[in-house]
Amino acid sequence: MRSGTAPLEFSRPPVLILLHQAGINEQTFLSVAAGVDARWLVASVRGPIAQSRDAFAWYRLSPFDITQPNLEDIRRGTERLGRTIEEIIASANADARQVYLMGADQGAAMAVSVLLSYPRLVTGVMAFAATKWEDMRYSVVERDALKEKPVFLAYGAHDTVLPLQVARQVRGFCLEYGMEVTYREYSNVGHTLNRRVLADMLSWMAERAERVRRRMRHVDTRARLGYAVLRVRNLERSLVFYQRFLGLRLVERVGSGYAFLSGSARHHDLALIQVGTDALDQPPGIVGVERIAFELPDPQTFARTYQRLCEQNIPLKTVDRMIAWVMSFADPDGNRIEAYCDRRDLPGAADLWQGRDLPLPPEKILAALQAPSEG
Repeated sequence: MRSGTAPLEFSRPPVLILLHQAGINEQTFLSVAAGVDARWLVASVRGPIAQSRDAFAWYRLSPFDITQPNLEDIRRGTERLGRTIEEIIASANADARQVYLMGADQGAAMAVSVLLSYPRLVTGVMAFAATKWEDMRYSVVERDALKEKPVFLAYGAHDTVLPLQVARQVRGFCLEYGMEVTYREYSNVGHTLNRRVLADMLSWMAERAERVRRRMRHVDTRARLGYAVLRVRNLERSLVFYQRFLGLRLVERVGSGYAFLSGSARHHDLALIQVGTDALDQPPGIVGVERIAFELPDPQTFARTYQRLCEQNIPLKTVDRMIAWVMSFADPDGNRIEAYCDRRDLPGAADLWQGRDLPLPPEKILAALQAPSEG
C-alpha cells in the first residue's frame, strides 16, 4: 500500500485499488502507482490462487475455453475483494466516495465483477483486457446503481489471448446497463498493459475524480456568493497586492485589461478590470465593486432562477461563457447582480474563458429542466 503526503482538498484521500494480471503478484503491479498523484491512497491486492512462489491468479480457467473464468472462483474472489476494499477504506480513513479499481487481464475481470456486485462501493473502473463470463448477468444486484457508472475498457488490437470479439461483448454489456463507457482499442498492443494504455487510464481517472470533487462542492441548492469584480486603476499594482498579501493565485489574464485570481478550486474568486489611472472615485462604480455574483449549484437551479425572474418581468441578460452560464440583472436599488453555474466539468465546456461570450437562448436554459440533476 502506498499513501501520499501532499495536502488534500478533503481530509480523506481518494482510493485506487490495483488488481494484477495472472502470473505476477501485487508488489510487481504496484509499480503502476508511480504515475498516480501523491494525494491518492493506492493499494495493490494479491490474487488468492498461488501459481508459484511469486505468481498468483484470481481464478482458474475453463478447460474448454480459456476466455471463460471458473465461476465459483469469480464469486468467491468478488466477495473477498468487496470485504478487502471496505477494510482498506476503513483502516486508512479514506474517502468512500472516491474509490477506483484498476485491473489488467484477470484483475480487470475482477474489477468489473466487483462493480457489478457492489456498485455502491466503487466509483469507477479501469479495465485492460477484461473478459466476460457465463453468468456475468447474474452478478448484477442493483441495476439502477450501475447507471452512469464510469468505466474505461481498453484492449490491444493485437491481443492473441483475448479476441476483440470478446472485448466488444464486454463493452456491449456495460452499455446495456447504462454505464458511462470509454472504450479504446490500441494498435500495436497485445495482451500486456503498457505505458501508453496506463497513462490514458490514469488521465481518465484524474478527470473523473475532479468531476466528482466539483459535484461534492455543489451539495446545497441555495445560491452562494461566488466571486467579486473590482474596477482598478492599475492592474499590475492590484495583482501584486492580492497575490502578495492575500495569497491569491493568478489563474488567467485576458489582454491587458482583465485578470482572474482564485484562492479556491473555482476559476476565480476575484476578477480585476483595469479602468486607467485617471478613473474617478465618483460616481459610484468607476473605481470599486462593480457587481456581486452568486454561484448556483447546477443548470437546473439556474433555469428555475431564470424562470422566477422572467415571471416577475425583471430585465436580465444571459450569456454562455463556456466555463459557466451567466445571467445579469439588478436588485431593487440598482446594484448589478450576476447568477451563474460552473460548467467546466461538463462535456463540450472549456477550462478558461479566453474572452469568449456566446449566446444563451431561453430554450437552451429551460431544456436543463428536462435533464437529470448533476448534483
